[in-house]
Amino acid sequence: MCGCFGAIASEVAGTADDDRSMSKRLSGLSGPAGGPADISNHDGGHAGRPARSGVRRGAGPVSARRKVGAKPAARPLYMQVKEHLIRRVLAGDWRPGACLPSELKLAQEYGLSQGTVRRAIEEMAIDGLVVRQAGCGTFVASHKGNYKPFRFSRFISDSGVGIADCKVTYISSTRARADKRVAAGLRIRAGDGVAKIVRVRHYHGHPVLLDSIFLGAGLCPGAERIIADRKPDSIYLSLEQAYNLLIVRVDESVWSREATPQEVELLELATGTPVLEVERIAYSLGGEPIEWRISVCHTGQLHYVNRAT
Repeated sequence: MCGCFGAIASEVAGTADDDRSMSKRLSGLSGPAGGPADISNHDGGHAGRPARSGVRRGAGPVSARRKVGAKPAARPLYMQVKEHLIRRVLAGDWRPGACLPSELKLAQEYGLSQGTVRRAIEEMAIDGLVVRQAGCGTFVASHKGNYKPFRFSRFISDSGVGIADCKVTYISSTRARADKRVAAGLRIRAGDGVAKIVRVRHYHGHPVLLDSIFLGAGLCPGAERIIADRKPDSIYLSLEQAYNLLIVRVDESVWSREATPQEVELLELATGTPVLEVERIAYSLGGEPIEWRISVCHTGQLHYVNRAT
């Protein structure tokens, strides 16, 4: 699918009347008891605590005319359309991997020009929320099929080969309690339940990367059992399949330090070997931190690459 922008000058000119008109189109109906229908809490979330962004099983589609939040502030129409489309994905209108309606159909549904809708979808594509395929359509991003389940992998061998799809050995997948560092990353309380997964990736038969992965029990209940049963190559694909949670962004911090005794054993290193530690927090489409991870590698075997565009 082409990624060109349509002409939007007449609708993004910034008049208050345009913005009020768009607000009415996107927020035409009331929620229960005449109040606003807030999609973010439809799965049982509570005030003051972020609701789960996964789609409830059995939840029906939500009309584009349904009110999904507070009245937008004055801003370009395409941004309002983008936000509304994201909320519809969160509400279950389209699951990961599903094809969105055509730009023309969405434009007719919202009563806007096709160019405005095209700009909104293009912005979603830039953010990695949808995938555009020429001649096929626009699809909600997914970690299966041709949607690059290892697109967040930053480790490559010294010969330039990515190792994300190399052999993986699961050491353990258990229930644990979050320490302060894990709790801060997942925005939960120290001592809350988490799934703790330890695994090793191999390259040419040698262990080269140790992952310690933590998933909050609130958003991923029973994840330790699911991962232990499936032993997946891609954790994110399993999260999508089991919980309808789509990872769309990761933040990473990098340090160098000396290997711990466990790392020496699992990565077959000499005591005192320097290693690279990468801390990752992975976020869902709804913005919740889903995973806190520490990856450790020996820099004599791998290096870390972050390609920014």
